[in-house]
Amino acid sequence: MILKKYFGVAVFVLCAAKALWAGEALIAEATKHFQQGVQAQKEGDFSQAVDFYKKSLLLCAPQDAAEYKKSSINNIGLIYLAQGNLAQAEAAFREALEVDPAYRAAQLNFGLVQDRKADRQLAFDYWVKVFNLDFVRMVEQMKPKDYILDEGPQPESNSLNTGD
Repeated sequence: MILKKYFGVAVFVLCAAKALWAGEALIAEATKHFQQGVQAQKEGDFSQAVDFYKKSLLLCAPQDAAEYKKSSINNIGLIYLAQGNLAQAEAAFREALEVDPAYRAAQLNFGLVQDRKADRQLAFDYWVKVFNLDFVRMVEQMKPKDYILDEGPQPESNSLNTGD
């Protein structure tokens, strides 16, 4: 009976160790595919880049996927943008922002798509987030410190008047 109990614990520990090792191996493989996607994208091989990004997304465990997911989806959005597909690019940047609403790259890129679509207000709203603009503070710093006295029009001086 005691042997069975220890055997069960040993099997559990071995399974946990194997899962941990497998998880690390998957993360390493996902990282490799992500980096290959970046390289392919830099070289202009967009279809290969998308394939690598998708492989990276499939290999990452959910707890490790947030960083790769938002980066992969953002980069796929950039590929759509380079191909002139604004709708798919916009959808990709939105999806990256669903993963991480504070993800600056996707905020900036989403704003650029809105600017291209001539939705300047929405673009501006995202750029305010990206650049952390505090307009109240900026206006406080720029506003005049004193009132301006308007003395009215000044008479023109007559430089020909010699006073003789």
